[in-house]
Amino acid sequence: MAVAGFGTELAPHPAPDRRGWSWPALAAYVLIAAALLIHARRYAAFLSDDALISLRYARRFVEGHGLTWTAGERVEGYTDFLWVLLAAAGGRLGFDYIGTALFLDKLGVLLALAAVGWSPRTGRWSAARLLTGGALLAASIPMAVWANGGLEHGLMTGVLAVGIARLSRAALGRARRPAWMAGLPFAALALLRADGVVLAVFALAGGALAVRWTDGPTRAPVGRAVSRLAGAGLPVVAVVLGQLLFRRVYYGQWQPNTALAKLALNAARLRLGLTHVGHGYLAIAVLLGAAVVASLVVVQAGRRATLAIAWAVILGWTVYLTAVGGDIFPGWRQLLLVLPPLAAIVAEGGEALLEGQPARRWGVAALVMVPLALGHLAAQSRDSENRRAAHELWEWDGFGIGTLLKRAFGARHPLHAVDAAGALPYWSELPSLDMLGLNDFYLAHHPPPGFGHGPIGHELGDGAYVFSRAPDLISFNNAGGAATPAFLSGEQMLAMPAFHRAYQWIRVQASIGNHATAEIWVRREGGKLGVRREAGRIEVPGYFLTGQASDAVARLDARGTLVAELTDDRPGVLPALELPAGRWAVSLEPPAGPVVADVRCDGRSMEPRRAPDDGSAVLIELDRPTSIDLALAPAPGGPVPLRVAAVVFRAAGAASAGTASRCVSAGAPLPVAPGDLQAPRPEHSFWAHPADVMLGPEGMTIRIAAAQRVGHIDLTADNNDAYALAITRGSTPLWRGVAGPRANGGGLAERRLELSPPVAVQPGDTLTVTPEGGDGAYSVGHLRLED
Repeated sequence: MAVAGFGTELAPHPAPDRRGWSWPALAAYVLIAAALLIHARRYAAFLSDDALISLRYARRFVEGHGLTWTAGERVEGYTDFLWVLLAAAGGRLGFDYIGTALFLDKLGVLLALAAVGWSPRTGRWSAARLLTGGALLAASIPMAVWANGGLEHGLMTGVLAVGIARLSRAALGRARRPAWMAGLPFAALALLRADGVVLAVFALAGGALAVRWTDGPTRAPVGRAVSRLAGAGLPVVAVVLGQLLFRRVYYGQWQPNTALAKLALNAARLRLGLTHVGHGYLAIAVLLGAAVVASLVVVQAGRRATLAIAWAVILGWTVYLTAVGGDIFPGWRQLLLVLPPLAAIVAEGGEALLEGQPARRWGVAALVMVPLALGHLAAQSRDSENRRAAHELWEWDGFGIGTLLKRAFGARHPLHAVDAAGALPYWSELPSLDMLGLNDFYLAHHPPPGFGHGPIGHELGDGAYVFSRAPDLISFNNAGGAATPAFLSGEQMLAMPAFHRAYQWIRVQASIGNHATAEIWVRREGGKLGVRREAGRIEVPGYFLTGQASDAVARLDARGTLVAELTDDRPGVLPALELPAGRWAVSLEPPAGPVVADVRCDGRSMEPRRAPDDGSAVLIELDRPTSIDLALAPAPGGPVPLRVAAVVFRAAGAASAGTASRCVSAGAPLPVAPGDLQAPRPEHSFWAHPADVMLGPEGMTIRIAAAQRVGHIDLTADNNDAYALAITRGSTPLWRGVAGPRANGGGLAERRLELSPPVAVQPGDTLTVTPEGGDGAYSVGHLRLED
């Protein structure tokens, strides 16, 4: 029986039930769809960072900024043009952008299930198809994962499944609509994702093969089969050419920026792709095996034409995925797109075996499908990429941290450089710089040497370029940021001395969401968020007391100001502030009353050390421009935590009340009054607490004030250092001992030295403490002479 033409009837056959469904099929769909949605709840917290890139484009488009990721640049950093427009439509109608994306993803997987259950041969929904292919599709973990991921892939599964079903029916000669309508789903795929055109090409090739196979013994020539599919290909060609033209006019390029940032065709990527695809198919081996068996059943039943399109899509997509190096996202994001055609093949087998068969055969099928679906689920649950999807939640750090940055700094519009270009820019809405180049024209057009041999999408970078842009904020790695970068731009900047002079990392904690803590590098001088210098006044934002030299954190106060919150066990340390020569009075905003403070010069406490909590002004006198550190903590009995919005240095006259601290001369030991070290300091407390004495390699000297018998010396000192202690009378040594390092887990460590025999000391004798080895940063918490 020859096919008269594409889109015409193959032969007279019974008029279909116009409902297109039956009660058993409806019941099966409801049951399996519910199972799929319940399955998806397991991954409800998963949200892809790249999804938030697309949603940032959508929101900016609705807000009138065009299809841009940040102000001042037009870069196509998305690969999902139609997805961005759909999300924008949801936002324009007043819906939440993330909610819109999740709705579309769930709609897509439910549509995929419905399409697998729809028979191209009969034009009706089939319980047999749903209970076989549909059940395995619902048990597929990638379907559950990407029903939540926020990217276009969930919707793509539904569009692809509908396209395969409609094109199959058209190829069988059973479609009543024009041929071009069968190509509409594939045109949508090409717009939903740039490489969706690959799916369209292979589906149309499979359609040509299906047309040939429907001709039976008088199989049509290839040219005739292709000509019948020309109409179906027209929508695909039209949208691809249209998007190319739009891209060229709007962005000035023929290819998306993401292709430049990710795409490389070489042997290294091929090996990576082979590994990825092999691992992925191993995870879905049960579904793949069921599809192979079902194919044999379908061929035996004389229905091989119904297999052509599905297998063409599977094979073509697998070859493509292998060539480009696979994918880096959890839950087999790209391999997900072979699941609907595999399930459709299983459904074909189920239909061939069960439609019109007695209840006994249905019972046997149920006994087979239940353990098969459970086995499919169990095999996937052991897969590392599927487990990663359940545990990758760092994107939600961006909700709390991004919102914090928006509230604290949004009005000042600082430039924020990021590695993870989704979550933080989406929730902060700050002007942003993508250090991995997906959304940056310069980086995408200036790949580093060896590009194409590293992790896909994470190879671009140029530290000098990013540094030249002078970002106010830098978040390395994921949405929580990190003090130590993992990617090229950050690694290169960290190796630049100028970077360390210009930036300091701070530690902030969000007050909403998962209360994430982030490590963010902030430009210290010359930016929108750094130190403000005026004549006779220097104002340092309080958040510089956290992070780089401190365990303290900064949080938003009730007014939305980012303030350092200091406690006794987490004091603040302001590192390396350049002060001009002169006398400077130090105060806090808001005023805090008595605090424990220590000013340090070249890593050493200044002389004299002021009483820690007497409430008097902190005065500093410098005979030359000097870099100082300032350590602060709440005074005993004072408010906890101590909230510091700013530290203010004001020029002070010579007549200012109080004694000014000065830097100790180079090479000289630090003179310390005995009273400064009497208060016991607890084990494990912060080694650079302002109550501690910070030492250089020259050590410190203590002039003994009263006669006593010394049988023990009790002290706390930084745990990883060794200290030599000596008591002398004039030039005569009385005793010498060593307090070695002590691995106690960190912070200060207690040491107790025994003097045997005991030593009788007199007023004027000297106790010296000199570092003998360690990391170069030394501190003593307390030191007491005991009988």
